[in-house]
Amino acid sequence: MIKLNYKIKLFIGSLLIISGLSACATQGPAGTGFLSDYSKLQNNPDFEGSRVYFNPDKSLKKYSRFIINPVQVRLSSRGKMWDIKKNQLHAISQYVHDQFVTELKKSNYNIVNTPGPETLILRVAITEVAPTKMIDPHRSLMVGGISLGGASGEAELIDALTGEVVIAAVESQKGEKGFNALTEYGNAKNVMDRWVKRLVIRMDKEHGKTRG
Repeated sequence: MIKLNYKIKLFIGSLLIISGLSACATQGPAGTGFLSDYSKLQNNPDFEGSRVYFNPDKSLKKYSRFIINPVQVRLSSRGKMWDIKKNQLHAISQYVHDQFVTELKKSNYNIVNTPGPETLILRVAITEVAPTKMIDPHRSLMVGGISLGGASGEAELIDALTGEVVIAAVESQKGEKGFNALTEYGNAKNVMDRWVKRLVIRMDKEHGKTRG
């Protein structure tokens, strides 16, 4: 009887472990506490490693002004493993902030400093910056012994007058082969560039704009 109980407990324990691993695999990137709410995030079918929330009551079409907060660095436990120097993280966070400003201005959105009508507050946090590195090919799943790097982050757009979350996202993407892979943080920046462009493209689509 004792052996039977032990086997049952062991079997149940194994099921719980497997279920836990499966849940982790489907949830995508975890949160760091930066966002106001993670409970409404859903897997994004268009982009692997992305979970998003779109407020059904808030259309982006009504917004044309942005307050862009300084990009924060909130490294997750995985992000800390790369041991990146503070000055490098500061430079990368400033780079992302500047890219948002530049690309939004290109599409004629106004960058402002004070809350008002038609205004969104953009909050962004970098949670991982993975450098491109040459590594031991015998210990890596990467072809050719190259870790292509990448980046993870969290962001939300908030209505400046009501404080309601309009969009929230948690992203984690790997780098790609190509010219950007030749520099240590080229692929990480390339991932962040894609985040910026996706936001602008979505805004333009809602406003009926086409980019040249």
